[in-house]
Amino acid sequence: MSTTIHQGTHGAQGTRSLGAIRLNRDFDSLIGQVDRLAQALRRRLRVAPAEIMQAARTTPNFSVMRDYEDQFGDFYQRDLGVFCRQLQHHSRDPIVQQAAANTLAAIQRVVVAEAHMPQEQATTGLSIFLPHGGPTTDLRSYRQTRFARGTQWDEFLAELNGLPAQP
Repeated sequence: MSTTIHQGTHGAQGTRSLGAIRLNRDFDSLIGQVDRLAQALRRRLRVAPAEIMQAARTTPNFSVMRDYEDQFGDFYQRDLGVFCRQLQHHSRDPIVQQAAANTLAAIQRVVVAEAHMPQEQATTGLSIFLPHGGPTTDLRSYRQTRFARGTQWDEFLAELNGLPAQP
């Protein structure tokens, strides 16, 4: 995988990562950890929204997506592990910090192979939908995914972006 990444056609800028994941009970555990992370983030947003927004804004998008930003906008795919590390850096809440650490540990159990650009040592090989564009963000189709229906991630995204609760 690293040869593919290193010789990619999208240049050497930004985050680019490939990952192979285990779709077993470890993956189910990861989904549970992300749900607990979303719950902790929702609680923290009520007290210190700037911390969470700063973590989201400092989590870079993947460079391949940047090539299409002008035409289609930001697809908001971010590396989940990088977001967790940003949360650990920006949030002062020990509950958010622990939820981020638990999610990182779950990612390590699920990702069986990962490759990235040499300058992108922080990527973990697993992306997540993380829009932070404010009230213009449209979550309607995302909320129909099994992941969104089974976790509080979409509720977290709605609150992060100042959107109304799901009808």
